[in-house]
Amino acid sequence: MSIQGNTTAPLLAEVSELLDAMILELELRGCEANHKLVKRALIIQKQLKDLKET
Repeated sequence: MSIQGNTTAPLLAEVSELLDAMILELELRGCEANHKLVKRALIIQKQLKDLKET
């Protein structure tokens, strides 16, 4: 596996964890699920999941 392959999966996992934490923090601060930052984070999470599956 190449260097890129060795670093991409852990990086995607870390970004996904960061998005989870961001969403939780926004919810704890009173943001609703339809808040634009929460929506963007969920969209990016889905894109990351799709990227991991390919």
